Amino acid sequence: MIEAADGTKLYTKYAGDGPPCLFIHGGPGAWSYHFEALGGNVLEASLNMIYVDQRGCGRSTKPENEDYKLDTIVEDFETVREAYGIKEWIVLAHSFGGILAIRYATRFPGQIKALILMNCTLSMPESLQHQTRIGWEMLQDMDDAFVLDEKMSTFDQWYSVALRLMKHDQYYRLQYETREAYVLGQKVDSPLTSDPGFQNHVFASSEYLQDFREATSQIQIPTLVIAGTDDHAIGPTHHEGFRFSNQEVALLHGKHVPYQENTARLQSVIEDFVRKKHPFPR
Repeated sequence: MIEAADGTKLYTKYAGDGPPCLFIHGGPGAWSYHFEALGGNVLEASLNMIYVDQRGCGRSTKPENEDYKLDTIVEDFETVREAYGIKEWIVLAHSFGGILAIRYATRFPGQIKALILMNCTLSMPESLQHQTRIGWEMLQDMDDAFVLDEKMSTFDQWYSVALRLMKHDQYYRLQYETREAYVLGQKVDSPLTSDPGFQNHVFASSEYLQDFREATSQIQIPTLVIAGTDDHAIGPTHHEGFRFSNQEVALLHGKHVPYQENTARLQSVIEDFVRKKHPFPR
């Protein structure tokens, strides 16, 4: 455990061989173990992976002051970097973690040698709208009684559709190619306990609901954008709005969890990017 400035204890794990790489998990309110256990650990063959459970998530403790501000979480990453004595590292983010990564890259660009965004949203409202639209289309084939109130907010519309899909045990189809993969993911996450305060803060806070794509044009860091051809958790074309000045895009067949369902291809894409950019002396 590494202690943050306010006393919150952050779970971290350092494993692998190669340049250091911080993994920023999604959620909000998930944990790093899902990625590590379901295939992300293959990257340990070429990278020193630093897994971190964000404050209030997984094996980290809940902040007593309930501080889940965006900059506080970014400062937690700096605390971890300093604790390990790392000068510069690669940052690899997944899903909601993309928002945290962009804020980190904006505030501390000198600490990041390369940025990898794996199936990341940089605009939660847009991704929720996409989920709502695709979920509504799915429901047309299975639930004639469901009616979507178009006067509701973006979040309430999404929540209404998501609950209905869960009732039919179909929400997983937005994220996973197969039910078997979803069931395995649920099994891995069964010990997960996270503070609901984190998720509640995110969905109620305007700072997290910004369109972070606007900031990408100011980021000079070499960036690899990975997107899923059928990722309906984020939107398969969401990444087309990214404007990093030094970016590469890799489209992988599949949905939202390529580390589980397309492991070898994901490993190859990331390792090729790191090798080509030579972000660290070898």
